[in-house]
Amino acid sequence: MDLTILYETVTGVAAAHTRRPASAVLLRQQESDSYGIVETFVVERTRVDVHHLPLATARRDVQAVVAADTAAALNDQRQGLCAELAEADAIFGGSVVEELRRPLRPYPARLGVAMIKAHAELPGRWMLVRDLQRDDLAAFYRGVIEIERRLLGLLLGLNRVYHPPNLKAIAQVCVAFRAAPLDLASRLQRALSDPPRFGLATLDSLVAETASLEGAPTAEFKRTAATYFAIPDWVMGSDAP
Repeated sequence: MDLTILYETVTGVAAAHTRRPASAVLLRQQESDSYGIVETFVVERTRVDVHHLPLATARRDVQAVVAADTAAALNDQRQGLCAELAEADAIFGGSVVEELRRPLRPYPARLGVAMIKAHAELPGRWMLVRDLQRDDLAAFYRGVIEIERRLLGLLLGLNRVYHPPNLKAIAQVCVAFRAAPLDLASRLQRALSDPPRFGLATLDSLVAETASLEGAPTAEFKRTAATYFAIPDWVMGSDAP
């Protein structure tokens, strides 16, 4: 369960500390000078993530994302707040939530364009093959995660969907995409959980299918496949895949 509590002011963990039942077990408490406080605890086998956020920060971030003209608009954390506001049910303060979500509807066209441009170029596949040849699985999986992150950025922009607040929501977001490779969520997972060479084959097909989606901006999406499958001239030799 995810909860967001908006405050006029937050002066520290003590000021924003959640009143929770005696049965709750606090797992994590993190304070950020720039982005409020996050608490994670368990109540009767239910994990609850509570985000305490100053209202002024929420207003600033909504405007930054809607403006879509700075790097701030592409920030996953800021878009995650917008995703929450766009879909959340207000328990209290419905008028405040409505004020914040009003600029988010409809999804800004400029933001979709910016997301596609920012994520169009992928790391080269040859680097993943090289990592496997060197038996460097840590580097291999870092590369797979980065490529999956960029594919999701492309698809979020194409489908005009705000970046989810955390990876728990990825499966729901993938289902909501109008244009995306089939069975996207499970294939993203398989690219990481299958034996490396099978995972790489899954990633190859995801890149190829994403680059050829109907209705996608041709130039950017062709660049996606080109940058992924290309092998630079200077790589040719013993390290070439």
